[in-house]
Amino acid sequence: MLEIQNVGGGDAHRLLLTLGGEGGKDLGPFVPREAGNVLFVPRVRAGEKVQLGIPLVVDGAAEARAYGIPILLSCEDTRGNSRSDVQRISLIVQQRPIFRISFYQPVEGAIVGMSFPLPVEVINLGKATVNVTTVELTSEDLEIQGGSLYVGPLDGGTSSSLEAIATASEPGTAAVVVHVHYLDNLNRPQEITQTLMVEVAPAPEPVPQEREEPAERGGFWDGLLRFLRGLLGLGS
Repeated sequence: MLEIQNVGGGDAHRLLLTLGGEGGKDLGPFVPREAGNVLFVPRVRAGEKVQLGIPLVVDGAAEARAYGIPILLSCEDTRGNSRSDVQRISLIVQQRPIFRISFYQPVEGAIVGMSFPLPVEVINLGKATVNVTTVELTSEDLEIQGGSLYVGPLDGGTSSSLEAIATASEPGTAAVVVHVHYLDNLNRPQEITQTLMVEVAPAPEPVPQEREEPAERGGFWDGLLRFLRGLLGLGS
């Protein structure tokens, strides 16, 4: 949205705003989406502000940076004299990186109370290098150890992996949030997150131990021994 203010002492009539300068030849990678690059305002009173908008589409091959776009302002004053002025605005094009964030192998054997790995991989699917600072894993359902990794510049088509160790205290579905921290083209910190799910099984029930029954006293030889002792007067 552009804001135009008449800072002169008289009204401006038949104001024409031409985005891209004369003939619109300096639009750079921008293309008007719904209408042309010229806007018309019948009258702007002295001190009045008007807001004008031209929806733009950015060329997909545009380089991520700031572009200076000229704007030609032409009008007539109260005496009918033609006046014109050229001003420039800055439009910033940013390229949001495209990451594929997933487990690079299935998470199996997740059991309550037992440690298990979280093998996470981040792939840069774009063509440009992304300055990734850190990859971090967080979870409200799991206790995670070793869940942060410094990556650095990640070229297009390459990946970085992190294997953390997790422990669950409750069975069920656990959510793991992967935070990819990076610097954009203006060196501002940005973040992309992806939530991955892990199924945690309950701890196995303890196996009851069988009690050993005491051996029964008796049997043929024990009875014979008691009989012989009785004959000899030795008691049983």
